[in-house]
Amino acid sequence: MNYSKKNIMKKNIITFISIVTFSFLLNSCNNDLTEELKGSLSEATLTTEKDAFALIDGCYHTLIGGGWDYYARDWNWVHDGSTDVWMGNAPETGRLQMKWNENEALNVWTHAFRLVGRTNTAIDLIEKMDDAEFEDVTIKKRLFAEALFLRCLAYTDLTGLFGDVPLLLEPIKDAGFLPARDPVATVYAQIEADLAVAIEDLPITYDVEIGRATKGA
Repeated sequence: MNYSKKNIMKKNIITFISIVTFSFLLNSCNNDLTEELKGSLSEATLTTEKDAFALIDGCYHTLIGGGWDYYARDWNWVHDGSTDVWMGNAPETGRLQMKWNENEALNVWTHAFRLVGRTNTAIDLIEKMDDAEFEDVTIKKRLFAEALFLRCLAYTDLTGLFGDVPLLLEPIKDAGFLPARDPVATVYAQIEADLAVAIEDLPITYDVEIGRATKGA
């Protein structure tokens, strides 16, 4: 009888220890898997000069990302590389003889409008940023001008390739929004107006960074 009681007590102790140990391990695992949120990106948190540069760099990256990467490669059916940059016998010139298929056209359309969307967001957010957040207000103006230039670049290519296209000048909040096309003349007028503003604040050259928008561009 005493032996049985001791066995039961021993089993109870082992069970108790197992439960406590399991609870401790479970709690430890939960703590290990819980990440501390260091920060979040939203319109409310993008307020500094560093954020402004990141927004514009994201716009430039669109030129070399995804299907609309012809500024980094040889998609010269879209731009002037074959006539103004490469030698006449360069392999890339053969691309001029190619005809688009549906996927290629869709890629350019999609990524060009991705650039439009990113520049619209950058323009909207940078314009709202406090001048005091910048080392010099001219930096804010320059970044704003770069965004305008890049949007104009996208629309220059879009109209040259597709004719009438939707003219979007503000960030799109509704994912289901389907804009109508605007006449080429309307888009050209906006391009000219934007470039007239941008050229005032774009530099002639950059001391360190290359490949960014300039007055000459």
